Amino acid sequence: MKRPHFFVALTVVLIAGACTPMERDIYVTATSQLGVTFTVPSQWTTTDEGNTFSLESPDNHAAIHAVMFTAAGSGSLTECGDTILPGFLPKEAKQWADSKWQPITIGTLPAMKRELVSVPATDHKWVLYVADGGEFYHAIILHGSKRAMDLNGPYYESLVLTFEHSDENP
Repeated sequence: MKRPHFFVALTVVLIAGACTPMERDIYVTATSQLGVTFTVPSQWTTTDEGNTFSLESPDNHAAIHAVMFTAAGSGSLTECGDTILPGFLPKEAKQWADSKWQPITIGTLPAMKRELVSVPATDHKWVLYVADGGEFYHAIILHGSKRAMDLNGPYYESLVLTFEHSDENP
């Protein structure tokens, strides 16, 4: 009879220990002056400069940057994304390797996603998302160290998917 009790207690400890500190954190809504919001752990820091809203993990291993563009004259989502790609290229890289755009929904917005691999390869990973906010396009870049992205990439993407924009603020 004592064995099942010990087993149950051990199981509870293992389940409780399975949560990462990020999953146990309190989540807050981080909002930019232009009405862009993400729901992120309270320990993440934000920077709001002009049309760019940035969020950074407390360990500095990952960051999310949202940049707002006028949709008029920017072409399709993929054309807009292809136009801004060179601006995200790391200094030590010569180009981005070929990769495909994939459709995705971010919040309620139709979007496109592209995983970026620098040539030559570096110790970081990038994912570019371009969301259609109607009058505005939102380019969201997720990047982090290769190790952090390999371990927590799906978690970081779940934060990107909380993106919302307000129609009241451009």
